Amino acid sequence: MKKEYIQKNIRVPGHDIKVSIAELLLINTSTFQRLNYIKQLGLAHLVYPFALHTRASHCIDSLHMAQEFIAHLDTNIENSTIIKDEKLRQKILQRLRADIECIRAAAILHDIMHIPYAHTLEDENGVLPKGDKGKRINIMVNRLEKEFSEFVNPEFPRNLTNYRVFSFPNSGTFEDAVKKTRNLLEDVKKVLWTIAKHDRVEELISAAETERIPPDKIFPYVKKKVEEEATDEFKGFYRGLGVE
Repeated sequence: MKKEYIQKNIRVPGHDIKVSIAELLLINTSTFQRLNYIKQLGLAHLVYPFALHTRASHCIDSLHMAQEFIAHLDTNIENSTIIKDEKLRQKILQRLRADIECIRAAAILHDIMHIPYAHTLEDENGVLPKGDKGKRINIMVNRLEKEFSEFVNPEFPRNLTNYRVFSFPNSGTFEDAVKKTRNLLEDVKKVLWTIAKHDRVEELISAAETERIPPDKIFPYVKKKVEEEATDEFKGFYRGLGVE
């Protein structure tokens, strides 16, 4: 990342995580801060006493990993001998570099839908539906949108001190940063829905394999299951799978 992009270094064992202004604003929302009180590994600390990291620390380190992937992908594309067309190479690099802020923001926010003990209640025991699917993505991103609206609302008391808290020289530069971050949220929502769609397809393929469905029958099986689940709530979710 360029130096001017960095607002803060978060110190973790082994390396620093460089955080931009937009990312710092996201991290300091109450929507994200609630993740500081949710353990990433649920009840695992009862068996492994040091398994105590939170979903917040997991998301912040995911930001670091996302940047590592981006940097390596950029280098690989730049030096690839497979891509012969130089115009195509530059087009791919341009797209990747244009999406960096969105990818990093999505890495920070990828767990904001989770509740305490989510994997135990949702994945392992099926007591509750999976929270990283469906409308909970929209609910949590809309909560973020509301928070950013309040950040710059003149009638909102915290507005008087927000720009000082975040080390902005004046309220004007703070409002510009909030506007930039809010513009990222719609793209981040699309990324989270895309991840959810891919996860659901993987689940259905695994189920097909468990039921010993022949390979040539797996796609029709997955398509049928998707159609059965395509309620009004999930029509947008499944549209990307080709099911209207």
